[in-house]
Amino acid sequence: MIRYYEDLNYCISSGLDSRIHIHDIDKLSYKEGKTFNAHEKGVEAFLYSPKFRFIVSCGEERNIIMWDPYTLGVLTKLHGHNNRFSNLAMNESWNHLLSLDTEKNVKVWDVTTYVCI
Repeated sequence: MIRYYEDLNYCISSGLDSRIHIHDIDKLSYKEGKTFNAHEKGVEAFLYSPKFRFIVSCGEERNIIMWDPYTLGVLTKLHGHNNRFSNLAMNESWNHLLSLDTEKNVKVWDVTTYVCI
């Protein structure tokens, strides 16, 4: 998966190698030292929240990782799904993160308290 985020001026890519890479758009190159590798298995989805300034990623593991794209530090891990993930969506006006797993289970998370609603 590859996405461009204008707020960051980065292009971010992920794959089944369990890593998320940040690329510099101005230089059209990989940004040295900007690989997030806290996942143990492949990454299926990620998104950036301009309001909260974090990236959320998930995949074959059964947890969601919220992390800081500037420091690559983990903010928290959200647990609650029994199956691997297939997608994420964000409603910033309600402070909600939605997660979908491969069995079509949807969970809604409050990103200010890290609690499943």
